[in-house]
Amino acid sequence: MKYSDENKPVIVYSGSATEAHLIRTYLESAGIRAFVQDEMSGILLPYTSSAGGIGSVKVLVAQKEVQQARQLVEEFLGR
Repeated sequence: MKYSDENKPVIVYSGSATEAHLIRTYLESAGIRAFVQDEMSGILLPYTSSAGGIGSVKVLVAQKEVQQARQLVEEFLGR
C-alpha cells in the first residue's frame, strides 16, 4: 500500500499491549487517529514486550501528526 508522505504511518510508542491501547485511546481523544500494531504478539508473549522488544506492541499515527502525538505520549507516560 502506498501512502503520501504526510499520511505515512509512524511508530510513536512501543511497549506493552495494555499501555498501547490506553495511548491509542488517549491520542484519539485528542483528535489524532491512531492504530495498534502487533497486538497478538504482545498478548501471547507479554514478557517480551518491553519497549522495542520482539513482542512489543506499537502505536502508529500519520506522519503529519507525529510531533503532537509524541508530545501526548510523553505526557501520558509522565516523562
